Amino acid sequence: MTKTKGLLLIGLLVLSVTVGCTTLEKKNIEIVQHGYELFGQGDIPGFLAQLSEDIVWIIPGPDVMVGAGTYHGPEDVLLFFEKLGGAVEFQLFEPRDYIAQGDKVVVLGHSREMVKSTGRIAEFDWAGVYVIRDGKIVEYHVYEPTHFLVEAYDSD
Repeated sequence: MTKTKGLLLIGLLVLSVTVGCTTLEKKNIEIVQHGYELFGQGDIPGFLAQLSEDIVWIIPGPDVMVGAGTYHGPEDVLLFFEKLGGAVEFQLFEPRDYIAQGDKVVVLGHSREMVKSTGRIAEFDWAGVYVIRDGKIVEYHVYEPTHFLVEAYDSD
């Protein structure tokens, strides 16, 4: 696929998701999409600048999953990314659909991650729920089938 066709498809996807949204909901989707762009470029400081000072970042899961927990504030979220980066290698990370209602944006995506300590792969669909206020992300909660990750972290 050519770059032009790829950009056109992305544009059509964004258009199809934002039709029927209010102006605020469209803006909230753009904030979240920009965050994924920054993350994909490895610009973690740029991403952190999109977070409110009182961000709550929730990654449910058992202790075996590196990074599982609740993080408060941008510095804590940076700690999460440092833990995650040391533990997994993303082979695929695709936010696919964006759905907005009021101050919430739900992102549906797909990931394939290799756990560095075991070399095992976890591949799964996920959903991330963002809450946006005053142009900043104030809350994030991921929903993912943690059993795939637990199996990948298991060294037995």
